[in-house]
Amino acid sequence: MADFNDTQRLDFMLSQGRELVLEGMGTNGRGTFWYTLYVQEGRWGSQEYERIHLEGPSDFDASPEQKRQAIDLAMEAQK
Repeated sequence: MADFNDTQRLDFMLSQGRELVLEGMGTNGRGTFWYTLYVQEGRWGSQEYERIHLEGPSDFDASPEQKRQAIDLAMEAQK
């Protein structure tokens, strides 16, 4: 994976109406939830990039590093 800096990530996200999406996918029945984190492009999500699969509690929020990883995957797909 290429090394991107935060300025490149910000420029990428601001172009084409991109946003990070953290989507809950389900639970194992014991309090752990599965999530996917990905970059979506366009107002109605006309394009979605590769997803990162995560797990955590019901109030889970992705870490800054996980968010960077999702953006980097999307940027790699644009090359």
